[in-house]
Amino acid sequence: MGDDMVDNDDRAEWAGSVLRQFSRMTGLDPKEEKKEAVGDLIANIGHYCDRNGLHFIELAAAAISLWDVEKREEENGEPNAMYPPKSVRIELAIEN
Repeated sequence: MGDDMVDNDDRAEWAGSVLRQFSRMTGLDPKEEKKEAVGDLIANIGHYCDRNGLHFIELAAAAISLWDVEKREEENGEPNAMYPPKSVRIELAIEN
């Protein structure tokens, strides 16, 4: 399948497949604990990045920006329009 044929339904299905496998591995119920599975997987990807010399927050910000571009392309019926990415900032702060 060429990249020009991939759409957000495909991407969502790929993510769902990964989440179902992750849920099986961690004992989460993939139907009842979707939020927990997504959050835990994202946190675990952060741990993976730490152990492999990758900057997790920069990668997460870039991924959110890419998700936004792909979402806008789909909403406007323009696949692969290559919209300019929006800036994403992630800040860790202690809330009082």
